[in-house]
Amino acid sequence: LTECGADYCFPVTEFPAAIQRALKYSSNGLMAPFYPEHELTRTQDLEAAFYDAGQFYWGKKQAWQNNNRIHSSGVGFDIPSWRVVDIDTPADWERAERLAASLKTH
Repeated sequence: LTECGADYCFPVTEFPAAIQRALKYSSNGLMAPFYPEHELTRTQDLEAAFYDAGQFYWGKKQAWQNNNRIHSSGVGFDIPSWRVVDIDTPADWERAERLAASLKTH
């Protein structure tokens, strides 16, 4: 934290697909791109995007006390995507259990 001047460090992992090619349901029920300008862009030509993996947060005491925002004043600690499960649903929990079991056997 002292070398880079960040207030926090938190785990990040790369999205498994290009977020610039994300889709949504439109009002008529058809799919529509969030970013129409990238509808035909090759995914390998798009910038990588990351998300907070949520496993830990390191921060300076003063940053916590001042309620500084973590994501806009923090540095990412890269975690491989195969080591991350964001548990929001029963299916996520099952995936996490399978990952844990797999790691125990190797």
